Amino acid sequence: MDFIGRSAVRRTALLCIAAFAAAWFLSAEPARQAAIQNQSGPRIVRNPMTPAAGPSGKPVVVNLIEDLVIGEDASRPDYSFGRFVSLRIDSAGRIYTLDSSRIRVFDPDGTLLKAFDKKGSGSGKISGPGGFFVTLDGRIVTQDSEGRVFYYSREGELLDEITTRPGALSSPVIDGRSNLYVTVMSGIGTGQSKWEIHKLAPDFSLLSRVHVEATSPSPGLSRCPLLYDVADDGRFAWMVVPNYEIHVIDSEGQPVMTILKETKPQRLTTKNSERYWKGYKNISRLINIPLPKNFPAASAIFTDEKTRLYVRTYEPDGRGKTAMDVFDAQGVYFARFFVPDLEDTVRIRNDKLYSIVEDPASDRRIIKRYSMKWE
Repeated sequence: MDFIGRSAVRRTALLCIAAFAAAWFLSAEPARQAAIQNQSGPRIVRNPMTPAAGPSGKPVVVNLIEDLVIGEDASRPDYSFGRFVSLRIDSAGRIYTLDSSRIRVFDPDGTLLKAFDKKGSGSGKISGPGGFFVTLDGRIVTQDSEGRVFYYSREGELLDEITTRPGALSSPVIDGRSNLYVTVMSGIGTGQSKWEIHKLAPDFSLLSRVHVEATSPSPGLSRCPLLYDVADDGRFAWMVVPNYEIHVIDSEGQPVMTILKETKPQRLTTKNSERYWKGYKNISRLINIPLPKNFPAASAIFTDEKTRLYVRTYEPDGRGKTAMDVFDAQGVYFARFFVPDLEDTVRIRNDKLYSIVEDPASDRRIIKRYSMKWE
């Protein structure tokens, strides 16, 4: 696995002309530092294109080591996934999946603990699954296409059922107080479309509108420009693509910082558009939507238990992988590693990276987990 900072150090070591080496250091070193402004109001962190130097004088290296695969054996139906919908991880490392209307719970070593199918239209039955998450006390929650919200125990027992509007729990993430952040869209196809991030109380009542993004009309369907996640300490981070600009607020909704990073636009062509569509899996490629000139700055954003931020970009390494940028709790860009282009990273928790892989030879999905080794 190649990293920009390590590659630069190796190249420097090979230089034998002192003047050239000195010039390289003079030009490269300033670009390695983040500029932090905190005169009044929230902190603004301006990061260079390459990671900042760590304690060792080099950017931190992250190695991914595959340690779990679920769904590879098609002969085991309980371990085989069809059209994948969602995946969640709890604090104990248990893995929860929603596949069509089938919910499964795996322990951290990948052993199936429980599987229950709730497909249908009666009480406790899911008619087209939608939002999916796990509460802090271990309840499994999903909303179906009719707007009904179901609470199940890990054993599959229906604990509660309520009704909200359809789509009310779109792209949910849960914080340490059991509040939810969700995506709300309106005005699609009217020329006045809006995408909003709402913060909801545990009973789904509206606490605040975190952000409202008005978008220009586009043919066919509009794309959601919002990427977000919430950290264990309640800090919430979001991006509005196509720009590389991360906004962070605390658990009370107060601005903490804005993180900026220099980027090099990645040209989007018909040939490499598959990576673009992976970022918008819910939009059919059969719809004639013109491609933008460049890839967006990011396809996903994640947080972890140490309040680090991860931004998956579209920047390729030339060997079938794309870059994941890492920022520390102060917003400083300090590491970069690469993930397989055909794997959809969905969660990062407790130094574990979880991905969903689509088997190109079938319609099955596979779950992969990697241990993250920091050096």
